[in-house]
Amino acid sequence: MALGDERRAIGRRNEAARRSIGQRNEASRQAAGDAMERARRAAGDRMESDRRGVDLVEDINRISKPPVQRRTLRPIAPVGGIPTQRGRADFKPRTDVGGGAAGLASPLTEGETGPGAVLAREYYATSTLTSSDGILTLDVQALKKLTMRDANGEPAVFDFAEPTP
Repeated sequence: MALGDERRAIGRRNEAARRSIGQRNEASRQAAGDAMERARRAAGDRMESDRRGVDLVEDINRISKPPVQRRTLRPIAPVGGIPTQRGRADFKPRTDVGGGAAGLASPLTEGETGPGAVLAREYYATSTLTSSDGILTLDVQALKKLTMRDANGEPAVFDFAEPTP
């Protein structure tokens, strides 16, 4: 056999060996890819069942006792409404206060009337309100008591609760 023939034979053997190695590598990579895909799908299914709580519900149902069937209440026959009847009440005449009708006579006027009149107001102690950023502050006096007079000159006093800071 000539040297050239021997080299060609060695080349054909090397090529056949490389092709078989390549085919085995390709089959191995394909099998590894299929295995990774199956593992990924199995992990996804597992995460979905964990999120839905399927296994947890099955486990709880397996260890718990079945619920007891509750008995229903026996029906009660409906009772009719109250029969109609004529309404009645005891009459109590209104008593006059101060020679006129009871209650406030409109309009209400604050404080005294006439020239030099002063407002009849009382205030709680001054409190300071501060904005959330601390830049603006405001001193406020909350109204404690307001005295007004009705059309008959009778006082009407409004007492206000102290606001919480």
